[in-house]
Amino acid sequence: MRPPREPAYAGAMNDRPGIAQGQETTSAARSADRVKAAVRAVLAPNVRDRVAAVGFAVPATLMMGNHADQGVLRALALAAGVVLFSLPIALGRRRPLLALGLLLTGLGLVGAADPPSMVAGLTALGYVLWPLAAGPYAYAALALAVACAWTTALPDFRHRGGAVAFTVLYLVIWTAGHALGIQRRQARNRVEQAATDERLRIAREMHDLLAHGMSVITVQAGYGALIALDQPDKAQAALTTIETTGRQTLTELRALLHVLRPVDTGNGPTGTGADVHLEPAPGLGELRRLVDRTAQAGVRTALELDGPLAGLPPALDLSAYRIAQEALTNVVRHAGIDHAHLLIRRTPDALTVQVTDHGGGAGRGYRPGHGLLGMRERALVHGGTLDAAPLPEGGFRVRAVLPLTA
Repeated sequence: MRPPREPAYAGAMNDRPGIAQGQETTSAARSADRVKAAVRAVLAPNVRDRVAAVGFAVPATLMMGNHADQGVLRALALAAGVVLFSLPIALGRRRPLLALGLLLTGLGLVGAADPPSMVAGLTALGYVLWPLAAGPYAYAALALAVACAWTTALPDFRHRGGAVAFTVLYLVIWTAGHALGIQRRQARNRVEQAATDERLRIAREMHDLLAHGMSVITVQAGYGALIALDQPDKAQAALTTIETTGRQTLTELRALLHVLRPVDTGNGPTGTGADVHLEPAPGLGELRRLVDRTAQAGVRTALELDGPLAGLPPALDLSAYRIAQEALTNVVRHAGIDHAHLLIRRTPDALTVQVTDHGGGAGRGYRPGHGLLGMRERALVHGGTLDAAPLPEGGFRVRAVLPLTA
């Protein structure tokens, strides 16, 4: 006899506990997210300031209310003082100067009506002094706060206990707030500097990558247009060079853009990822192809290698290649000559990249452009130097020395 078959829906019924458990887990996660969002909202700086203002207003009202039974004008002045002392606490972070102005107004009003009640305003001044200490008016705010503290000792300065106590309190608050402000400014400057350095790095890469390829394409396009009718075979070869150079430039451009674009791994952008279709960043191992492309642009380059090129740090390898590439591009664009010399020398201490031509591209009034500035920045990144100047006998030489650190 055949064993009884299990109903077709049995498997689905067995999966129901797992589905229910998954739904419960999702609900719990959503509840936890809502709780976290509520906690963050409660702990937000603006909310904390408002709560602190309310918390200050209650005891200030009780304290100053004890002195409000000596006339209507005094009662109105003290009531206005409570508002002018409490409101700055709520505004301190967002509008510190306005908060300070309100506090000074309140201190003047309450000081005229009931000097002992100024203690409440001086306490609130400590709360407002914190954000002011981190801003551009830190020293002026400290001077005003200390001056306000010492008004409690007027007119004869015999009762200086409160003034000294508030002065010490203000100094502590101001010192901590000022130090925090300096730390935040330094952190912001570091972030801005990192962003600036990254923009410069991207600009250098884009300039060096595109300038060489477009120089080759421009020269070949002009050459092909001149000989298109008389020498169609050579014109076709020029078009082939343009196509090859364009494809190579686009390939390197895609690789650069891929490095800059974050990859979404399912948990949000987390950085760059590997792509098997992208070529690695160029290095000195690509010098032969660089020399060939320069020759296609009309400048034959004698390549001289002195020392092994294997084992260089990737960043330094790329920088050395880009320096050589940009220097040869400048020869193509400015030298007005059909030959150049490229020297790569590696010693135990340094890597030297030198490009020399004997053309007439640089003369009096020479000013470095973006290409030379980019080469100098690449050298400085590695602690090296770059010398780019016309030669006395005519021509131009670019010489970069990049230290090889252990």
